Amino acid sequence: MLRSRLAPALPLLIVLPALWGCKKLTSRGGSPAASVASASASARLVAQPPKLEGAGGFGPSEGAPLELAVGQWARYRLSQKGQPDGAFTYKVLGGTSTAPDFEVTVESDKGRTVIAMSVTLKDRYDPKTWKVTKAAVKLPGSPPLTLPRSALQRVDRLLGGAIVVIPRFTGPRRDCEAPAGRFAQCYAVTTAAQVLGREHQTTAYAHSSVPILGTVRAEMDDGAVMVLEAFGLTPEAEP
Repeated sequence: MLRSRLAPALPLLIVLPALWGCKKLTSRGGSPAASVASASASARLVAQPPKLEGAGGFGPSEGAPLELAVGQWARYRLSQKGQPDGAFTYKVLGGTSTAPDFEVTVESDKGRTVIAMSVTLKDRYDPKTWKVTKAAVKLPGSPPLTLPRSALQRVDRLLGGAIVVIPRFTGPRRDCEAPAGRFAQCYAVTTAAQVLGREHQTTAYAHSSVPILGTVRAEMDDGAVMVLEAFGLTPEAEP
């Protein structure tokens, strides 16, 4: 899951690689998110679980997340008292379940940042097993930048696991609501992370109906809350 503590600092952390020598993107066809040739055909789409009749929600979560597949997307809203809301949209644009091509859009009062990256992964729960193979960043008011290999090595964990790692599907089961609907029997997972020299705790509610992050809601110990606004399994479903 995107670490909420990293969210305010994300544009700053992303712009640092530009100092190490980046170049302009030539076209969308040459972007990292579209670079895996013909791989989308091998990605397996997973049927979306049916909504509960008359309940306006989703049934009990399975014990594992949806397999990553091309076309999946999820949009979140991050709210924190005294600060403007932020929004995050995650998409799988290509690749396979173990070598996906992600696009992450970060929206704030400063503008929109778009991160495109190709990764390989062994464990979706563990950012240490993620490796970013290609990445490009479009910062507000700046031209698109392709990150060179030397930059990827320095920001690998941030661009990979720290952005799209998911909570483990273990722990107590609780119902959870978000703008995207009501989700029965989510897994409530509390984790601690060191961010900017301080340890913070986050409780995430994970449900197998939700693609990519698997997260319906995340509550941070400083009062920040991230909620699922909408999601889908095909680009056509995106509003």
